[in-house]
Amino acid sequence: MIISRLFFVLQGKFIGNGAVDAEPLREVLSSWVQLRDLVRLQEVGNSKLKRKLSEVAKALEDEYEIEFEFITTGALTDAAKADLSTFHAQLVELSENNDFFCDY
Repeated sequence: MIISRLFFVLQGKFIGNGAVDAEPLREVLSSWVQLRDLVRLQEVGNSKLKRKLSEVAKALEDEYEIEFEFITTGALTDAAKADLSTFHAQLVELSENNDFFCDY
């Protein structure tokens, strides 16, 4: 029996014009990368985030994997797709250094 140790980070952008450009996507991707420094996030985050970060820290100590999910009401522009591709490459590099696990 295989037990999955996985938690999800969900973030959404609800755009009225139908297209998600690179800038809002960069905000999301940047926040995901910031999970590498939980101590700093605890210092600068709001109270709701701080409560969640303690749960994230515990899960990481217990060797859970992180799965990032981006939800949007619009389609990604070419610039946003390029940023997403770059972010994925950075996650792969981090996973090779054992900081994150990346499965795309």
